[in-house]
Order: sequence, then structure tokens, then C-alpha cells
Amino acid sequence: MEIIKKTGIKIGKAIINIISSQIVKYTSSEEFKKRVSEMLDETVGMIVKAVMKELNTK
Repeated sequence: MEIIKKTGIKIGKAIINIISSQIVKYTSSEEFKKRVSEMLDETVGMIVKAVMKELNTK
């Protein structure tokens, strides 16, 4: 039973390492940075439009 636990822990650690490295690889890619930048630009644009609309209605 102990060997099954140890093997399961080793497999679990390996899976976590693989997933972690993929997350780091994805979030450090230029494509990801570009998408985040575009999303932030759109969000700021929507906020500015909402504020301007509110100011114009008063």
C-alpha cells in the first residue's frame, strides 16, 4: 500500500510540474501579452465612454 502512495505522489508532482511549466510558458508568450494589452485598452475605452456619456446627460 505504501508503494502505491509513493508512486501516486510522484505522479502527482510530475503532473503539477508539467501544468506549471505550461502556464508559465503561456502567460509569458508575446501573444498572451498582446491579448491582455488589447483587452485593457478596450476596457479603458468602455470606461471613458461611460463616464463621458454620464457627464453629457447631466
